[in-house]
Amino acid sequence: MSYYIVAKLMANHGNISEITAELNILKAHTVDEPGCIYFEIYHAHDEPGVFYLWEAWHCEADLKRHYDAPHTQAYFAKQHTRILSCQPISKLSA
Repeated sequence: MSYYIVAKLMANHGNISEITAELNILKAHTVDEPGCIYFEIYHAHDEPGVFYLWEAWHCEADLKRHYDAPHTQAYFAKQHTRILSCQPISKLSA
Protein backbone atom coordinates (compact mmCIF):
# COMPACT_ATOMS: atom_id res chain seq x y z
CA MET A 1 0.00 0.00 0.00
CA SER A 2 1.35 3.44 -0.92
CA TYR A 3 1.83 6.31 1.52
CA TYR A 4 0.43 9.71 0.48
CA ILE A 5 0.94 13.14 2.04
CA VAL A 6 0.07 16.73 1.35
CA ALA A 7 2.29 19.40 2.89
CA LYS A 8 1.63 23.12 3.12
CA LEU A 9 4.71 25.37 3.08
CA MET A 10 5.00 29.10 3.74
CA ALA A 11 7.75 31.28 2.33
CA ASN A 12 10.16 32.76 4.87
CA HIS A 13 10.96 35.68 2.55
CA GLY A 14 9.45 37.44 -0.46
CA ASN A 15 11.74 36.15 -3.20
CA ILE A 16 9.24 33.70 -4.67
CA SER A 17 11.31 33.08 -7.82
CA GLU A 18 14.28 31.98 -5.69
CA ILE A 19 12.07 29.71 -3.59
CA THR A 20 10.49 28.25 -6.73
CA ALA A 21 13.92 27.53 -8.21
CA GLU A 22 15.07 25.80 -5.02
CA LEU A 23 11.87 23.75 -4.79
CA ASN A 24 12.36 22.64 -8.40
CA ILE A 25 15.91 21.52 -7.57
CA LEU A 26 14.51 19.56 -4.62
CA LYS A 27 11.90 17.99 -6.89
CA ALA A 28 14.49 17.00 -9.53
CA HIS A 29 16.41 15.00 -6.93
CA THR A 30 13.38 13.66 -5.10
CA VAL A 31 11.69 12.05 -8.10
CA ASP A 32 14.83 9.93 -8.59
CA GLU A 33 14.64 8.49 -5.08
CA PRO A 34 13.83 4.75 -5.10
CA GLY A 35 10.68 5.09 -2.95
CA CYS A 36 9.18 8.11 -4.69
CA ILE A 37 6.07 7.46 -6.78
CA TYR A 38 4.89 11.05 -7.17
CA PHE A 39 6.16 14.46 -6.03
CA GLU A 40 4.50 17.65 -7.28
CA ILE A 41 4.73 21.24 -6.13
CA TYR A 42 1.89 23.76 -6.42
CA HIS A 43 1.87 27.50 -5.73
CA ALA A 44 -1.31 28.90 -4.19
CA HIS A 45 -2.78 31.66 -6.39
CA ASP A 46 -4.76 33.29 -3.59
CA GLU A 47 -2.09 32.97 -0.87
CA PRO A 48 1.21 34.59 -1.85
CA GLY A 49 4.13 32.62 -0.52
CA VAL A 50 2.18 29.41 0.05
CA PHE A 51 3.16 26.16 -1.65
CA TYR A 52 1.62 22.69 -1.52
CA LEU A 53 3.52 19.44 -1.99
CA TRP A 54 1.56 16.39 -3.12
CA GLU A 55 3.59 13.26 -2.56
CA ALA A 56 3.23 9.51 -2.93
CA TRP A 57 5.77 7.05 -1.55
CA HIS A 58 5.90 3.26 -1.53
CA CYS A 59 5.81 3.35 2.28
CA GLU A 60 6.26 5.73 5.21
CA ALA A 61 9.86 4.57 5.64
CA ASP A 62 10.64 5.87 2.14
CA LEU A 63 9.34 9.30 3.13
CA LYS A 64 11.50 9.23 6.27
CA ARG A 65 14.54 8.36 4.13
CA HIS A 66 13.64 11.31 1.89
CA TYR A 67 13.78 13.66 4.89
CA ASP A 68 17.30 12.40 5.67
CA ALA A 69 18.53 12.59 2.04
CA PRO A 70 21.36 15.07 1.40
CA HIS A 71 19.31 17.12 -1.12
CA THR A 72 16.40 17.42 1.32
CA GLN A 73 18.68 18.41 4.18
CA ALA A 74 20.34 20.98 1.89
CA TYR A 75 16.94 22.48 1.07
CA PHE A 76 15.94 22.62 4.76
CA ALA A 77 19.28 24.28 5.65
CA LYS A 78 18.52 27.20 3.32
CA GLN A 79 15.35 27.97 5.32
CA HIS A 80 13.42 29.34 2.33
CA THR A 81 10.15 27.89 3.63
CA ARG A 82 8.64 26.48 6.78
CA ILE A 83 6.21 23.59 7.00
CA LEU A 84 2.77 24.73 8.15
CA SER A 85 1.25 21.26 7.96
CA CYS A 86 2.10 17.80 6.71
CA GLN A 87 -0.90 15.51 6.50
CA PRO A 88 -1.02 11.83 5.57
CA ILE A 89 -3.96 11.28 3.23
CA SER A 90 -5.66 8.30 1.63
CA LYS A 91 -7.83 7.68 -1.40
CA LEU A 92 -11.55 7.31 -0.87
CA SER A 93 -13.00 3.92 -1.67
CA ALA A 94 -15.95 3.75 -4.02
